[in-house]
Amino acid sequence: MANPTFVAASSSLLGSSGTSIGITSPSTTAIGDLLLVAFTTFCSGTYAPTPSLPAGWANVQSKVNTGGGFTDLTYVASYVATAGGAQNFTFGANSIGTSSTGVDAVMVCVSGQNASTPIDGSALVDMASGNTITSPSVTATVANDLLFAFYFDLGNTSSAPSNPTGLTSAVALGDSYNGTGIRGSYVALTSSGASPTYTSTAADTVAPGVFLLGATVLVKGASGGGTTYNQSVSGTVTPTGATTLAVRVAMALAGSLTLTAALAKRTSISLTGAVTAAGAIAKRAGKSLVGSVTGSGSLKRSTSTTFSGSTTPTGALSESAVLQKAVSGAITLSTTIATVLIHGGGAAKRAMTQIALFLGIRL
Repeated sequence: MANPTFVAASSSLLGSSGTSIGITSPSTTAIGDLLLVAFTTFCSGTYAPTPSLPAGWANVQSKVNTGGGFTDLTYVASYVATAGGAQNFTFGANSIGTSSTGVDAVMVCVSGQNASTPIDGSALVDMASGNTITSPSVTATVANDLLFAFYFDLGNTSSAPSNPTGLTSAVALGDSYNGTGIRGSYVALTSSGASPTYTSTAADTVAPGVFLLGATVLVKGASGGGTTYNQSVSGTVTPTGATTLAVRVAMALAGSLTLTAALAKRTSISLTGAVTAAGAIAKRAGKSLVGSVTGSGSLKRSTSTTFSGSTTPTGALSESAVLQKAVSGAITLSTTIATVLIHGGGAAKRAMTQIALFLGIRL
């Protein structure tokens, strides 16, 4: 199985005092992608803060450091995107002081992770001394994880820690106002077991009130279930599990697509073969189908398609299904078309009126 893949990253800094921050997910985020945020905030005094996360986010690792008259909260959190594109999220801290504060965050987007268990393992550690940061080793349970390492320099810097040898940098942030630097880097693993460690160099050296931390997050590789198809397929695609959450058939399928479960949420397909759905083809199914569509489930919710073959739903064709263009084959229904919008000129309208009178439908 393939490793999960890095998609894009974003970062955010306030440039002023505060203990919460808004950060926008990358514009290329798709529904079902995994988002990881690396966050750090500090204040004057000694406190025991905890992560304050947006709805749906889960804390992966967090750590509180105190010393030199300061308290720092550092954490990594995860979220499976329920909306595509740039979405804004606000992260913060509970039970933290309001004097001499600062906050920074970076976010990375990953696709192709395990649907049921996106995080295979994680760890967050602080460095006892020196100016280097080593990411902790974490046990991978599968051989196709994507390792993400985050490096935090919380002190007096205006630059991000260096990118370690062996990793590809995804995002780097240097905040001169807060004296904070963060870097996120990644590598695709090829075996299970203890993950390698990677060492970065920071601009600061550990001292009272200066903290260096390293985090490792293993994004688990897919091992079955739903599949994302992003390229041409000239044979038969037969998902036997649930194919949901941004299933993206991005290019032509020159064979047949047979589903025993649901094909859901923003499916965009160009087919020159047949679509046979024993489950539902739902929510914004778009583009042309040059073949037959046989549905024993429902074809629903803003379905916008051009049919040049036969269309034989034996379930419901419902919720504003729009046949926007030519239907040059047969439409056979054993149940109801709830709403049909007809686009065309006078001749098309007269023809549809005659059909409607025959079927007993009021237009």
